[in-house]
Amino acid sequence: MVPLKDAYAGAQLGVTADLGYWYEAPHFAIEPRVGFATSADTTGDRRFYEVPADIGIFYVLPIGNVALYAGGGAGVRYLYEFRREVVTVGQVIRTQHVAEREDKGFGFSAYGRAGVMLLRNSSLSLMTSLGYSITLKTINERSNPQAVSAGVGLVF
Repeated sequence: MVPLKDAYAGAQLGVTADLGYWYEAPHFAIEPRVGFATSADTTGDRRFYEVPADIGIFYVLPIGNVALYAGGGAGVRYLYEFRREVVTVGQVIRTQHVAEREDKGFGFSAYGRAGVMLLRNSSLSLMTSLGYSITLKTINERSNPQAVSAGVGLVF
C-alpha cells in the first residue's frame, strides 16, 4: 500500500491483509471482504492503521486457465492516524514545538481493482491485483485519504 499525497499520516508505505469470499459466476464475481492495513513503520512519527469492510463486483474475462478481472466496490473503514510534527508559530519572533496529533473515526470508502487470476481451473488459484482506494473522511485536517496498492492472493 502506498499512500497518496499526505494521506495516512504521511507514511511512506503500508502493509495490508484481507480476508474475503470470492463468489464467481461465468463472467462476474462478487467479493465481500474485511481487512487490516498498517504503516510499515509502526513505531515512527507517522503511523496509521485502517480496518476496511467492503463489497465489490468484478467483471471476469476468462482466457482458459488465466482470467483478467476488473471492478470496484464500496464500504466503510475505520481509520486511526498519529503524526508528530514540528510546528512553527510567529513572523518576527518564532517559536517551535513538537505537536503530536491523533485522530480516528469511520468513513465511507470506494475502491477500484484490476488484476490477473492464474491457475483458474484448479482448486487453488493465484490472483495478482493493482488497486486504488479513497475514504470520504477528514482526519487530522486532511480530507479524503487515498492510496494505491498491489497485492497477491489465493483463492480456494
